[in-house]
Amino acid sequence: MSKMFLQQDYDAFMLRLRNAQEAYARAGQESGEACHQSAETTHDNFPYEQAMRDMDLYGRMIRNCIEILNEATVVESLSISSKTVQIGHVVKVANLERNCVEWYRIGSFAVPEVGGDGTSAESPFSISYAGKMGSAFLGRKINDSFRLFDLRNNDFIVVILELTAQPPVV
Repeated sequence: MSKMFLQQDYDAFMLRLRNAQEAYARAGQESGEACHQSAETTHDNFPYEQAMRDMDLYGRMIRNCIEILNEATVVESLSISSKTVQIGHVVKVANLERNCVEWYRIGSFAVPEVGGDGTSAESPFSISYAGKMGSAFLGRKINDSFRLFDLRNNDFIVVILELTAQPPVV
């Protein structure tokens, strides 16, 4: 199954990959510098051991990014006329449990960051369409009421008040 990305999320994901590649290269250089004295310098050598741990961490991060990118498809932003929630929408909801209004941006398979604080359309929470919360929104319409679960598995009921297409980031 294709992993959908909005262009801005794809670009941010590519930046994450480049940063991991650069960190991996730095760790490789540090491991070489930490053991250049003799063959015995790899034993009980904290800088060398840390560099090797870093290389393992960044290597796994790079492999994970590449696996995702191999299945990635960049999709166009939506038009404002769409009547159901889709990737790229900013959804305004009434949170009936907390008695407040919140905004959620339905983002890509992998969103680069959580985003804003959810208090306005300009600062929505960014959630992946593939995650538990994001998938609960997909296909819903204005005035739909449903139960959501947050990251701590707390549930709450929301009502969709408004859908807007996310403006492209320049």
